[in-house]
Amino acid sequence: MTDITDVQLRRLDATLLMVFSEALRTGKLTVVASRLGITQSAVSHCVRRLREIFDDPLFLRRPNGVEPTPRARALGEPLNAALAQLRAALESGGVFDATKLRRVFRVGTLDYTLAVVGPALVGRLARLAPECAIVFASVTGSQALKRLREGADDLAVGVYPDPPAGMVATPLINEHFVTIARQGNPATAHGLDLDAFCRLDHVLVSGSGDLQGVVDLALAAVNRRRRVVASVPQFLAAFASVAASDVVATVPERLARRYATHFGLRAFATPVDAPGFHLVALRGPASANDRAVAWLVEILRDESSRRG
Repeated sequence: MTDITDVQLRRLDATLLMVFSEALRTGKLTVVASRLGITQSAVSHCVRRLREIFDDPLFLRRPNGVEPTPRARALGEPLNAALAQLRAALESGGVFDATKLRRVFRVGTLDYTLAVVGPALVGRLARLAPECAIVFASVTGSQALKRLREGADDLAVGVYPDPPAGMVATPLINEHFVTIARQGNPATAHGLDLDAFCRLDHVLVSGSGDLQGVVDLALAAVNRRRRVVASVPQFLAAFASVAASDVVATVPERLARRYATHFGLRAFATPVDAPGFHLVALRGPASANDRAVAWLVEILRDESSRRG
């Protein structure tokens, strides 16, 4: 592999950058052709040119698509950032019109976001930008950050107290916890104090399969403990578990306010001081200056404030 020279740089154009970005994002050259509105043979020609310029295979054929090489992954962040800067330069000074926008937004997030603001967000997007679609992926943490850096997602919505350099965070929701129990659960007939809380069996929501969380740390600080009998990856799965038994779960208050009655549940103040969380929308290098993504973030922030 050689360094990129000015001669090689002149061989690059916006179409090559877009093909590279979409191939890295989707892993399927047929999808790239469809999204960019060009033929599959044109996409193949672009990939050949990219391989010559970078002196690397870049995308290896696999039964279900193409797999980026290490060189392609390393190029992902800077090339996506360059493409984003080019888009920003072309859009500067122009009037943004969502009704004329045609694209697919990709968001990595938790089921909390989908359940609390997702329905309204989908509805507003369909009304304001009828030629657009939105795809949600169940990814958080380091995996979501990786997808942002590579340009695979436009946004990561979750808990990111210390966003990495080069990423733009927009605050959305400050959340705290309540505890839900089945209506008719005899252990909560007269309320939920700390003793009853510790005697009950608990379901914990953890994307990584942990059996301890912030509630357990708060209990340990006052020399108490609880019994976690199950860990589930999504909040609404915890709601269903609580509805079907006498276990309880500690969940975000907005989620309980919206869905507890649908599951036949009651919500109680959690009798231990467990810290809540701050939900943010995070943009990576490839989307930090993207006006369409900024517009989507503003809609997301507006819908979040409505549910404050």
